[in-house]
Amino acid sequence: MNDPENVVPSPFPGMDPYLEGPAYFPDLHSRLVNSMSEVIGANLPDHYHAHLCEQVLLIEPDEILNKEVGPDVTVTKDRGGGRSSPGGAASVGVLEPTTIPNVVRLDPYTEIYIEIRHLRTQELVAVVELLSPSNKSGSGRVQYIEKRESVLRQRVHLIEIDLLRGGKRLQLAKPLPPAHYYAFVSRGNHWPNCDVYDWTIRNALPILPIPLHAPDPDAALNLAEAFALAYHRARYDRQIDYTQSPPPPAFDREDAEWVAQTARTAVK
Repeated sequence: MNDPENVVPSPFPGMDPYLEGPAYFPDLHSRLVNSMSEVIGANLPDHYHAHLCEQVLLIEPDEILNKEVGPDVTVTKDRGGGRSSPGGAASVGVLEPTTIPNVVRLDPYTEIYIEIRHLRTQELVAVVELLSPSNKSGSGRVQYIEKRESVLRQRVHLIEIDLLRGGKRLQLAKPLPPAHYYAFVSRGNHWPNCDVYDWTIRNALPILPIPLHAPDPDAALNLAEAFALAYHRARYDRQIDYTQSPPPPAFDREDAEWVAQTARTAVK
């Protein structure tokens, strides 16, 4: 186990933008969902439990969807009865293969999420999702929106956390307030309304409500605590090069200067 005294926390007060890129976010996603489950579980009444679940998304590459499909194979027949040698006599030769990469039309991608269930009846009470790049673009987004609508139709509480500035945001009936990061809490008993929590790169990660069955009060998800736990376990302080710029999308000039200044505090 790592010595806590030797673990350096993220230099950022909330989300670390250096973790939003493809080099780190898949790892952060798994670690953060696990730590969120621990933090939620510690705050649940005894008759609930937080359960980690897996979902397999079948991602179809966009470039395949945009291609025109022609015949699988074209076969032509030599009217002369076969190939002929330069001298006119038939010959038998060794065929040389043409090597062509296979196309994987459906790429399975596994993600984890959290279910809150009633301990005695195993009734599904709430679903907690940490959005990923595949949830926010392409065919993965289509599959996620279908899952989202299915959960909402069941009147199950749905908590969605978006720590990615890139990709498409969730679409609600009105435009979202301007921010870098969001959390969406859709209470099954307040259909169809959604409570939107928003914050910027400069803010600490919030404490979010996890609705339960009435008359039980909301449980609490301390997102900052869960993030710190994931950052600690991954030892991101040893991996991230804070002398470089964070991955895209770019911040506006004022925020970019603040990010660069904050990142410099991590450089020894």
